[in-house]
Amino acid sequence: MCAGSVCPYCSKFFCKVSMLERHVTAHHQGARLMYTCDICHRRYTLKSHLKRHFNTHHREIQELFTCNICQRGFSLKHHLKRHVLNIHGTK
Repeated sequence: MCAGSVCPYCSKFFCKVSMLERHVTAHHQGARLMYTCDICHRRYTLKSHLKRHFNTHHREIQELFTCNICQRGFSLKHHLKRHVLNIHGTK
């Protein structure tokens, strides 16, 4: 368990002060949207956020995780888990 810190702007909790500082810079203190998606032109403050966006929305979707109930495919495991919980009401 960590001592942690809380964002003074949105009350989000962080275990590391460095992560809180990164969050505040990226989301609250005049964040500059420096990274732009070449496909849909959505803008991000951090390169890692742009990369995550691209991998989720624009790369050739490799459906590595398949719903056992309806056979819908997902590229990320947590998207499958969210789908099963929200659509089928099971874990």
